[in-house]
Amino acid sequence: MLQLSISVRWAYRVTLAVGCIGLIAWGNLRGVRQSGRIFAVPTYAFIGSVTMLLMVGQWRAGAGHIPRSPGLSGQDATATVGMFLLLRAFANGCTAMTGVEAISNGIPAALDRAVA
Repeated sequence: MLQLSISVRWAYRVTLAVGCIGLIAWGNLRGVRQSGRIFAVPTYAFIGSVTMLLMVGQWRAGAGHIPRSPGLSGQDATATVGMFLLLRAFANGCTAMTGVEAISNGIPAALDRAVA
């Protein structure tokens, strides 16, 4: 089903990408307080979906519903693990820094102006 959805929209990929970039730019130009409200919904949806993914994974692991994978031995099992871990760590670090920056930029908008 996902493949069908992607293949139908493949011809419009540039238009969709430019539209998404335009939507994000419009949201960022609204100001810190308004852009925080605009981007809160997708942020909370992402946090909720990751939380649900972890909860379902923990439930499946606890109930014993996770199938065993066929084991690899020797060089086959560790051939690309080092490069994969390095790239994965870099990607996670970049994502974390972006999220920290976005949250720290939104803190002044959350403070009450009468207190500050």
